[in-house]
Amino acid sequence: MTNRDRVLSTLAEAGTPVHALEITRRTGIPYGTVYSLLRTLVAEELAVVSVETGPHKARPARHFYEITEDGIRQTLKETP
Repeated sequence: MTNRDRVLSTLAEAGTPVHALEITRRTGIPYGTVYSLLRTLVAEELAVVSVETGPHKARPARHFYEITEDGIRQTLKETP
């Protein structure tokens, strides 16, 4: 299974929006690689990103990622 497939599967298993750091924790893939893969998945419309709202003292707003219906179909195709 490729890193891309692992990230997509993690999004599918989560069922709710997930922060990139959580994906790193679940998969063991380095953060920079996860973030790059997430940008690609969003560009391919296999995932969507939402930005945290509300006050964020001393840190930037977090980005949360969620799998799309197309992403779910892609995951099902790749599952043996």
